Amino acid sequence: SPLPPTPQPPDETTDLRCLISGNTNLKNGYQRSYTVTFIDKDGNSVDWQNVNYQWNVKSDFDVQQSISDNQITVSINDENLIGGSFFVSVCIGETILTEIKVNIIE
Repeated sequence: SPLPPTPQPPDETTDLRCLISGNTNLKNGYQRSYTVTFIDKDGNSVDWQNVNYQWNVKSDFDVQQSISDNQITVSINDENLIGGSFFVSVCIGETILTEIKVNIIE
């Protein structure tokens, strides 16, 4: 007999809005922190500890990163990368909730 369908967990991404805050210019050799905040469809704050999210850094080069609470801290230490950029995003599973472009400056 066919197996009963597996109940799908509720899709928390549909009603969730998320914002990454922080300066999108990163000085070479310095650290920059970004903070994520979540709100529901009614505009109420959602505790980040209740959201099963991941930070993701998308770049063609090595970006130093450390995560603490709802913050990610990134740094670049390579003069050759000045003028380049990379992306910092917040994901739930394969879904990107929000993404910012970080520009590397002198």
